[in-house]
Amino acid sequence: MFRVDGTKLDKLQVVWSHGLLPVSVAVRDNLVYVLNAGGEGSVQGFRLHKDRLSPIEGANRSLGLHNGNPPAFMTAPAQVEIDPEGEFVLVSTKAANVMFSYEIGRDGELSRHPVISDAGNTPFGFTFDTEDTLLVTESGSNELSRFELEKNGELDQIGPSVPNGQQAPCWIQRVGDFFFVANAGSSTISSYKVDRDGKLVLVKAVAADTGGGSIDMTTSDGFLYVQNAAAGNVQGYEVGKDGSLKLVTEVTGLPKFENGIGMEGIAAS
Repeated sequence: MFRVDGTKLDKLQVVWSHGLLPVSVAVRDNLVYVLNAGGEGSVQGFRLHKDRLSPIEGANRSLGLHNGNPPAFMTAPAQVEIDPEGEFVLVSTKAANVMFSYEIGRDGELSRHPVISDAGNTPFGFTFDTEDTLLVTESGSNELSRFELEKNGELDQIGPSVPNGQQAPCWIQRVGDFFFVANAGSSTISSYKVDRDGKLVLVKAVAADTGGGSIDMTTSDGFLYVQNAAAGNVQGYEVGKDGSLKLVTEVTGLPKFENGIGMEGIAAS
């Protein structure tokens, strides 16, 4: 855990993730949940108080995935997230083709058994577009799907999955009314939106050609920032009113992703 101080990071604390190979973190208010991808896979909850993290009793849950450590990339769970109303912790599993939903208790503990829902072909990254609907990338079929999160934690698909004709869509980032998907296999960014009828539509299959293995994205002040792991750079795009992307800045010279090792993950304050 770090404190952001201008352009510097001050390390505050290092804690055990209560699992193997932590890969994703979700934060809402004073609750923090970490996804461990190695071995069985697990979720561990922490409480944040006065710049310190402490594990929550009853908030460690195994995913039962039977992976090695480290796991093969496509069999590892991808992302953990808390729904906007703070009622569920959700996990995407990639190769298992399902998502787990754990109900959050009063003190941050997690339900002993998750609700498990089919979530398409290799569910990877996801984000919410309303309090109870979310968009999920399907990396195996190169599509994006929309689901409703029911009161009991089940996911029900809304309409058909929407393909983009690209390769290996991984992470998804919302900027305004548009949703951008990073296609790692084709080094492109696709744009989507949800229309007035609640229908998910593809705006542009290639909103940007990044040329370097687009792996992750973040947003700040309405701009989209793309981490290109293979090229070792970060690109900043201005988002137009129609969802178009205009390259406005680029930082080069960062570590390149080679032999399965390199930078993965980007965030902005």
